[in-house]
Amino acid sequence: MANFSIFTIFLSDPSEMAVRFDSDLGFKPWIDMRILVVEDHYDTRNVLTGLLTRWGYDVSPADTLKDGLARLNTEPPVDVIVSDIALPDGTGYALVSEARRRGHRVLAIALSGYAYPGDVRIAKLTGFDHHLSKPCDSHYLRTILQDRAKWTNRPLGKD
Repeated sequence: MANFSIFTIFLSDPSEMAVRFDSDLGFKPWIDMRILVVEDHYDTRNVLTGLLTRWGYDVSPADTLKDGLARLNTEPPVDVIVSDIALPDGTGYALVSEARRRGHRVLAIALSGYAYPGDVRIAKLTGFDHHLSKPCDSHYLRTILQDRAKWTNRPLGKD
C-alpha cells in the first residue's frame, strides 16, 4: 500500500508572499522566529519550507521523528513546530509530547491528512495547539504564526 500526501497552498493575494512591516505592532513579528517543519513527504516539506522562508521565518526542515527530536535541542530554540502526524519512524504526537515534556514553550501545529474530529481531539490531547488539514489555507497558517510572534511581547504565563 502506498502512502502519499497532496499539499496545495491557496494564496488569495500575491502580496501575501511579501514580507512586510506590520505598522499596528510596530515591528516585524516573524523576524527571529524559528520554525521546525517535520514532514516526510519531500515535495510537501520543500513547498512549506519555501513558503515559510519567503515569509521571513527561520525554518529547519526534518523528515523523521528522530531528526525532529534532535532539532528540538538546537540554539536558538525552536518557537514553532509544524508537523505531520504520520512519520516513517513515529508520530507527530510523540514529537510534540516530548517537546512539552522537555519544557519547550512552542506553538505546535499539526498539518495532516487526518482530519476527522477524533483526529483533531487526539492532536489537542497530545499537545498540539492547532490542527490544520491538508491542503491548508496559507492565510490561516500565517495568521496563527503572527499571533505566536506576539507571545514574545508578553510576560511568560500571560498567553
